[in-house]
Amino acid sequence: MLKPGGRFFLLEHVRSHREWLGRLQDRLAPTWLWATGGCYLNRDTAITVRAAGFEMERAQIGFGGLLKLMVAKPR
Repeated sequence: MLKPGGRFFLLEHVRSHREWLGRLQDRLAPTWLWATGGCYLNRDTAITVRAAGFEMERAQIGFGGLLKLMVAKPR
């Protein structure tokens, strides 16, 4: 639970927006999931954050589209 006016900060690895890298992540995802005990290599975390009742305030993509810094607030 956040304090009133609080913000939710996430630094997450996500599916890259670069076509070739995103496809590579999709291919590696099943093995990655098994090897890491449940880590999703190609998840679109922003969709999950919105589904949890947050509004995306800011998103910054880095490292070839593999990392995303997100700042969200409750709706």
